[in-house]
Amino acid sequence: TAQIADAIHNHLQPQGVAVILQCQHFCMCYRGVKKPHSWTTTSKLHGCFLKNVSSRMELFTLLGMDRGIG
Repeated sequence: TAQIADAIHNHLQPQGVAVILQCQHFCMCYRGVKKPHSWTTTSKLHGCFLKNVSSRMELFTLLGMDRGIG
């Protein structure tokens, strides 16, 4: 997640970058913990999404995500 966000930020230099990934890890679902249907969410924010609370809240509202991410 961080590598994707950092690459976009460094190469394109936009005002803000938000990368949010949700996935199921095989080891969490079927090995070790054995919690099928568990999801992992990671996020990385740059620029206006990191520094400006209202921009971040608008992003998460549009995505329909929990506001605590980030």
